Amino acid sequence: MSDDLNKNPFVGLFTTPNEAASFLSQATTIDPMTTTTTTTTTTPPSAISQPVTSVQDDDSVYLNENNVETGKVNHGNNDREDEIIQQVFGLLLNSKTPCRGSKQQLVSIDSDNIENGIFERLTLLDIPSKLVPEKGPTADPHFLQSEVITYLFECYCRLEQRNKDNDIVENLKQITLRSAGTALQPDIFQDQEVHSQFLRLFMDDSQSTQVEKFTQELAAIIKTDYPEDAEHIFMSSFKPILEVIHQEVTKSNLIVYRQYWFNIIHTFSNIEPLAKVLISYCTPISSSSSSSSTSSSSSSSTTSVQGSIYGSTLLGSLLSLSCLPKTFGEPFDFFNDKPLIQPTITTTEGNIWTAMNALCESLYKVIHCLLKCSSEVRHLTLDWIGKCLQANASRGKLWNNSQTSIGGNGLSPLVVSDGFMLNLGNVLLRLCQPFCTLKKTPKIDPTYCAAAIETLTEDERRTRGIHLVGINKETCLIPSTTIITIADDDGDNNSTSSSSSDDDDDDDKSDTIAASSTFGFVTECFYLTHRALDLGYRVVLDKLMKTNQELARIQRIYNDAQASSNSEVFQVITQRMEMEMTKYLSYRASLLAPELLNLLAKFHATTAFWLMQVNINIPTNLNDNLINNKKNNNNDNEKNLMKKNLNFLDQEPKLVTFPLPETVPETLKYIPEFIVENTIGFICFLRRFNPNTFEEQGENFLNPILTEIIVLMESPKRLFNPHLRAQLAETLEALLPNTSPLSYTDDSESRLVDGNDNNDDDNDNDDDNDNGDDDDDGDDDDDHHHHHHHHNDEDGVSAFIDYDDDDDYSFSQRQRQQQPYLSTLGTFNREKLFINHPHCNQIVKNLMEVFVSIEMTGQSVQFEQKFNYRRPMYTVMKYLWKIKQHRDNFKRLAKEAEDNMEAVKPPLFLRFINLLMNDAVFLLDEALSNMAQLKQMLRARENGEWDKLPAHERDQKISYLHHIGMTARFDNILGRETISTFKMLTSEIKSIFCHSTMVDRIASMLNYLLLELVGPNKKNFKVKDQKEYEFNPAKLVLNICVIYINLGSNSNFTLAVSQDGRSYRDNLFKLAESVLVRIGGISILGELNNLAVRVSNAAAIKKQEEEILTDAPDEFLDPIMSTLMVDPVILPSSKISVDRQTIARHLLSDQTDPFNRSPLTMDMVKPDVDLYNRIQEWISLKKQQQQQHTT
Repeated sequence: MSDDLNKNPFVGLFTTPNEAASFLSQATTIDPMTTTTTTTTTTPPSAISQPVTSVQDDDSVYLNENNVETGKVNHGNNDREDEIIQQVFGLLLNSKTPCRGSKQQLVSIDSDNIENGIFERLTLLDIPSKLVPEKGPTADPHFLQSEVITYLFECYCRLEQRNKDNDIVENLKQITLRSAGTALQPDIFQDQEVHSQFLRLFMDDSQSTQVEKFTQELAAIIKTDYPEDAEHIFMSSFKPILEVIHQEVTKSNLIVYRQYWFNIIHTFSNIEPLAKVLISYCTPISSSSSSSSTSSSSSSSTTSVQGSIYGSTLLGSLLSLSCLPKTFGEPFDFFNDKPLIQPTITTTEGNIWTAMNALCESLYKVIHCLLKCSSEVRHLTLDWIGKCLQANASRGKLWNNSQTSIGGNGLSPLVVSDGFMLNLGNVLLRLCQPFCTLKKTPKIDPTYCAAAIETLTEDERRTRGIHLVGINKETCLIPSTTIITIADDDGDNNSTSSSSSDDDDDDDKSDTIAASSTFGFVTECFYLTHRALDLGYRVVLDKLMKTNQELARIQRIYNDAQASSNSEVFQVITQRMEMEMTKYLSYRASLLAPELLNLLAKFHATTAFWLMQVNINIPTNLNDNLINNKKNNNNDNEKNLMKKNLNFLDQEPKLVTFPLPETVPETLKYIPEFIVENTIGFICFLRRFNPNTFEEQGENFLNPILTEIIVLMESPKRLFNPHLRAQLAETLEALLPNTSPLSYTDDSESRLVDGNDNNDDDNDNDDDNDNGDDDDDGDDDDDHHHHHHHHNDEDGVSAFIDYDDDDDYSFSQRQRQQQPYLSTLGTFNREKLFINHPHCNQIVKNLMEVFVSIEMTGQSVQFEQKFNYRRPMYTVMKYLWKIKQHRDNFKRLAKEAEDNMEAVKPPLFLRFINLLMNDAVFLLDEALSNMAQLKQMLRARENGEWDKLPAHERDQKISYLHHIGMTARFDNILGRETISTFKMLTSEIKSIFCHSTMVDRIASMLNYLLLELVGPNKKNFKVKDQKEYEFNPAKLVLNICVIYINLGSNSNFTLAVSQDGRSYRDNLFKLAESVLVRIGGISILGELNNLAVRVSNAAAIKKQEEEILTDAPDEFLDPIMSTLMVDPVILPSSKISVDRQTIARHLLSDQTDPFNRSPLTMDMVKPDVDLYNRIQEWISLKKQQQQQHTT
């Protein structure tokens, strides 16, 4: 018998040789009635596990565990059953005759048992040879079908169509399904590609319902028949199907992928055992072993999985289908046509967007079904997504972006592709849509990230609903060591402090992680989506901007090469430009898909609304709901406090009202910064590339976004990071209702002089050879900052892209450039936003808070960066100034400041204009210095001096010249903006600028700048192409003169101008007049002459007083300014007496005693009454002596 088994081709169907031998001994018996041997060597494996009786006659049957006949049919129904068997299967069993009326050829089978007969039919190599009768009507093509799965599925469908004979049909269906299950087992039908056959069933959409039901019932019968081995059987039977799809997907791209892949995967995702096969197949081995482990090993072991592995899985391969490269080293597949012309680009974008939407919708349906399939499959699905994001966390690192965005396709071999992460974010956004409503936002738990620690075991992650582990390490909105509750805060930017080191209770509090015990799907989906956007959309957006900068750099080289005669260099540069252009257009298309923008807009609006609810909901019963669950883990040094049944947000939304609650909820300690960063990046991106989205989404989108900006800008208590708060100001600027690329205009927003509207900056002209080139459009600063280089249109570049010369400085302006054809829906909703928003009156104040805070102690940023951050703030202020209600808010803040000049904490507006002066002097001083240096370097280059230098020194000179030029350009732009803002403010706010604390600084600043621009040094700044460096001295002179006129009616100001010993000259205004005549400023000459007269008179009067008060005792002089003190005060620490206005001015920038650096505020100084009286007596005495002398 052993030899027989070795020769038997079906012995491989049994799990062991013993099982095969046992079956053979049972299945071969001698029938005592007929003395014939009946063998069942072709019995299918699906019958093996069923209870089997000895085959003694034709009435023997197989019974399954429910005693339902599965073998031979009952004699009572023979005729009907034979008819069904012949019509459905095309089989004529042994010793049977064709049914009455049947004329078709049938396949003759030796077996008397239908299940064995089907198996024998499936193993036939020459089916036509078995047809009976040999001659007759042609057999049904189905009866001759040689493909196993195709044949069985058709049999199943025919059985499904029979409404009668339910018992018979049901029995035959089970036999058919068992046969299909057997056929899918590996090595059964080695000569057929049964898994490919199964796949082909899904290609015909017309039979999709039958195919899905067939698959469901097939899975159900396998699970019923093999309860112990079902998992293994499912994997061995259905995994090869996924492997076939996987191979096809890897060879496909975004445009040519096959929809039937998703049909079968979608079917799998609806059937729990097959869904587990799908997830298991798509899970990297180390993650899979961790998932299946029954031990309490922590999830941190999965961090060893390389992120890029997820991209090589089946789901990852589908997610990687994009207009961007799939893997490291692959080229960009789209926008390679030459020449690149706008119609072609538009068509390609449309094709990409259609394919992207269809792909992501199909993937969404798969993931959605997986999540709904069962709790176990939901856990596995969320675990796959969470671990994928964790393994690819390095995509969001600065070093990764800077490293992979230069050259090549911008990918790292260690992480998944940009397309993968964009598509994952797209799918998750679709999952978020049901809870993007006001009613669902309270379900988002703000403590999720605090609980998502890496030391959670598999069981803990499953039961608590935490799959995005490791996110607790992300920087949050406010530090965990921050003292949250500030009882008597009045808006001080320095009020945020760390827990006291000598207070054990505070220390314990700062080390506490407080989180809910469990989290729902809405919460998980929310954070998973934001994380995917952080690692996908934000990263690709950053690459898009870097590519744009690189294009700008290449564009300059291209222009230079075009003028040269070196054709080889020109060709190389052209090829490089085309490559970068392809990359740029691909990135842009991936980010601008219309449906994606719509999903993002709704999601970010929901995020903004939710974040505001977190800000104004203060949980009051935290301590009553704490359960100490401290870990006994050496790696976990923090308390893990879980709150049961605690809602952090009220079910009914609250209205945001100002002033905001003084107590800040501790939940802000658990919300990652990237949630705010995602919104910032999206809004700024829309401003440049698709401003129509603002109008399409309307107030439901704009209102919550603006509320978020206003609230978070207000104080570091709610958003600690000064960089993020400054970027919120840029986001605010992105919402401005401009229809064309933003220009920093001075016209129409403020009058040059009170009551005089007839002199517009647009008319600025500079015909003075010593003072700069013509400026025909002085207000359109953007025209200088952002040049359009027109050249041969055949290169397909200038027709559709803006080139930015400024690749060394990431001006926010670059992020706001846009193609003119993009804005076609007007600005109605955005205009209405800044007028009707319920909190619009808070914008001016909170904008100034950000302006001031980025320079205050504890909130400082890199020195040059603060100017970059302030630039969009100027634009916002100028727009708001044009709206009366906002202009009134400026005036109100100025009045409050003037009424509280000596307050303990300097008023906001006072600090603002103090910093504005500091910026103006520094920036323009640096700009003029750099322009002078530029002139010298350019002259040396033009004279040929550089040609005599060694090559490396010459290259260094060229590089340094470029650096100085860009620095000068930066300073010129920002300096001009600062002066322009001064001009705007002084048009209607005057008295505070003329207050004794401020007036001397204002006057000296104006005198210094005017003298530099119109005095003897002006020729030092003259270069050939002043527009290249954004140097516009004509405009500066005009604006400075307007500021003089705006403040000139105040006697304090005219006196201060005249007493500036460093820069004031008797002929200063005469020099300015000669320049104004040449630059189109004639209309203000009359008022400037009147000012000059008043200043001269004030100077004469002051000179007489000074002559009287000469030789003042040293003790009467201010130790800092060396001027006679008017109101001496005593500093409490150093005990030195100084003039009140001197120390008040000092404290605006530095709240310490200038003599010993001790902390100092204005309320701490005491009037020096004795010194004051002695000074007054001395003045009276000197005046008496002068009067007597005159008499």
